[in-house]
Amino acid sequence: MVTLHPPRQLLVELSADFRALARLRDQLRTWLSDAEVAPPVREDLLLVATELCTNAIEATAHAEPIEVRVSVDDAALRFSVANIAGSVDEDEVPELRHGSLQERGRGLAIVRALVDTVAMSTGDGRTVVRTMQLL
Repeated sequence: MVTLHPPRQLLVELSADFRALARLRDQLRTWLSDAEVAPPVREDLLLVATELCTNAIEATAHAEPIEVRVSVDDAALRFSVANIAGSVDEDEVPELRHGSLQERGRGLAIVRALVDTVAMSTGDGRTVVRTMQLL
């Protein structure tokens, strides 16, 4: 399911299936182009989305859907990935510090290199990862 929220926000409910990643990348590429996001920033976000959604799919039990949100304004491009098993106040998500025990593999290192901030929260079986890239 894809929902467009004016003026420049996208919400995608992604099945917890690695085959869904190609479709997500296509949707993001089109949306980012329509939102007039510069090509280098678009390509960075596509890699960020792939890394974070792969992690979310790996960590999701019982094939729960993954929620992907993207928004852009004049100042920043924001991206978040979460499983949908509850609610988290996005303003309370702390910054994920380099070297945190929550960090594993190379995916978050790649994401950290491409965006300005990475924040992560876990609780009640739900994980939310948010990024922001200043424009």
